[in-house]
Amino acid sequence: MEKEFVPYEIALAMKELGFDEPCFRMYKKGDKHLISTMDIPNAIYSADIKIQAPLYQQAFRFFKEKYNLEVEYSLRVVMDDPNYYLRKLIEIIKENL
Repeated sequence: MEKEFVPYEIALAMKELGFDEPCFRMYKKGDKHLISTMDIPNAIYSADIKIQAPLYQQAFRFFKEKYNLEVEYSLRVVMDDPNYYLRKLIEIIKENL
């Protein structure tokens, strides 16, 4: 099920762009292993250490709702590498900040 969540680098970049929605998994800053938010109370980690790990659907929705950016894509390509599109969205936003 881990491949349903965005990787650490994308989650970290999304946090820097304002993503802070509830997620089933999270990363501890500096650690690329997913942690279940159900197993460990979120209160243990401060906001600067906790990095929410969104599902891919959450990630694409975040960019659409917050930055009015969405990707037209074929389902086949996205299933192969959705990270490509997320990295491009992050790049576009950072260039325009």
